[in-house]
Amino acid sequence: MRFKKGLIGLTWIFFIVLSLAIDNSPSKAATYNYPVATVSQKPYAYLYNNKGERIIGRLLPGNTDWQVNGLRYFNGGSDNFYQQLMYQVSASEWLRADQSQANFDVRTGQLLTTIPPQGSVVNEMLVELNRLRIQNNLQPLMANEQLNNFSQQRAQALKQQGYLSHNGWWLESHPQGYAAENIETAFNLYNNKKNALNAIAEFYDDPGNPNLGHRKSMLNPYFTQVGMGIVPDNYGRFYIVQTFLKPAIEPDELAGIQDYEKYVQEIGERAPYLSHYDNAKTAIIQR
Repeated sequence: MRFKKGLIGLTWIFFIVLSLAIDNSPSKAATYNYPVATVSQKPYAYLYNNKGERIIGRLLPGNTDWQVNGLRYFNGGSDNFYQQLMYQVSASEWLRADQSQANFDVRTGQLLTTIPPQGSVVNEMLVELNRLRIQNNLQPLMANEQLNNFSQQRAQALKQQGYLSHNGWWLESHPQGYAAENIETAFNLYNNKKNALNAIAEFYDDPGNPNLGHRKSMLNPYFTQVGMGIVPDNYGRFYIVQTFLKPAIEPDELAGIQDYEKYVQEIGERAPYLSHYDNAKTAIIQR
């Protein structure tokens, strides 16, 4: 019994070392000419059988690629699934779609030639955001790498939970200072510039939000810094997070900030904060 226990421990250590080594290698999923899913869950993802039950002892290391032979939505099973999309990676083993990244469109099966680099899209969004601000006679925002990292973590968390929510930000982990957060999902158009334009236009148009809170955050005259994160899901969309910050408030700014916060809660726009945007009403919306 003692020997068996020790053997299990050695096996576990070996697995961790192996998974870390693989994790340092970039995925080649976009280079395959057949459907592949790359494990995005770290350090590993579970496998499930044909009944949706977790297979004990079967783990796939993060950032490894697996050929996909089929798709299926699972209900019930050991994790009490509801319409959980899974990829078939062997005759009787399934990988959760929300713990992996596919190189194909799950709606059509069409292979995706490339997945736009997250950093490139963020840079394009910053350019477009500041172009919007300049159109409205506002100072451009400075990129903050810490806010970028924070926003990227937030986007990943939203993707993992599968829906948009400010919970976990406002009262728990938001940056110190005067801050705000924008979150949305937007179509992945597989072009950095188009993705950036679409994302900023969707935040500006702010459909279904009568107080236009996302627009007002982007055009807040008191914010000085911004960070952004973007994470693709498995349905042809991005989860996008913008985090705005003014690290410190000067005493003579307090009254103006209080007025702007009141304005954020109001429906629509009013003077002196009326705005315009040459890409307004051009967004492709999917929330």
